[in-house]
Order: sequence, then C-alpha cells, then structure tokens
Amino acid sequence: MRTNISTNIIRDENKSLNYIVTKNAVEIFNSIFNHSNENQNSFTIIGNYGTGKSTFLWAAEKNLKKETSYFDATFSVDKKYQF
Repeated sequence: MRTNISTNIIRDENKSLNYIVTKNAVEIFNSIFNHSNENQNSFTIIGNYGTGKSTFLWAAEKNLKKETSYFDATFSVDKKYQF
C-alpha cells in the first residue's frame, strides 16, 4: 500500500488534516500573520520537496478560518485573506 508523502492542497482538500505544530511553524505563522507589517502583502515560502510548505499553508488557512486552532492568532481576523 502506497502512502502519499507530499500534500497536494487541491487533491487533499476533503481529507482530514493531522498537522503537527513545530516551533519553526509557529515562528513562521507569527512572522506572517501576528507581526506582519501593514505594507507587506506577500511572502515567499521556500524549501525542499516534502518539507511541509503546503501542509503549513493548509493548517494556516484552517486556523484563519477558525476551523481549527493550530496556531495562537493573537490578532483580530478582520482582514480578508485570499486562499
């Protein structure tokens, strides 16, 4: 039986997300969402294949939509985010 190693956000959107929050993921989430500069509208997330970029973004989306609570969002989610 073969298991998917990499997340595909479109293919996997109906699957449940079992995300393990790491210290680095919390720091990245805080850098992008909790401590973001009002003038900064985009970020680039880079890394090798299979390092969790798509899964992190999927977890961040679910967090911002208040579907789950992977990260402590200390800000008001009044902003409109495009996913």
